Amino acid sequence: MPTKVVKCPICGDILFFNVDKRVVSSRRKYWPAEVRIKHKDHEFIALFDSQLHLIEVRAPTKENKK
Repeated sequence: MPTKVVKCPICGDILFFNVDKRVVSSRRKYWPAEVRIKHKDHEFIALFDSQLHLIEVRAPTKENKK
């Protein structure tokens, strides 16, 4: 499981987390895979390609909150 380092787009904290390719691959048939990451009292979205390279990190918007 590769370890990723990201800066939370909401609060600015630096986060370290592991990504399990089996979990990401089983959820997506199309790439990039959108993964919601919960952090403290909020969450943000990370996009990964099929090789689990981090493409983008963004805060959720009204349109993509579920």
